[in-house]
Amino acid sequence: MSGATCTDLPRSNPSPEVWAAILASARRRRTPRSWPPSHLPTITAEEITSTLVGSYLLPPEVRQRARAAARLAEEVYR
Repeated sequence: MSGATCTDLPRSNPSPEVWAAILASARRRRTPRSWPPSHLPTITAEEITSTLVGSYLLPPEVRQRARAAARLAEEVYR
């Protein structure tokens, strides 16, 4: 950090580009969404415990427990 304080900031008005960004942001917040809400697809237990989906959706500890439970279930039902 450079240790700048509010007294070190320039006292001039924002540039036209900054004003454009501020006004565009305000416009986006006020504008109602014109598209329908998207619904997430349902995910089955098998998909969650799969390698790819589980790696994105579950923390490592939960993935490890899910794999252990799946292995135990396979052993029990053999």
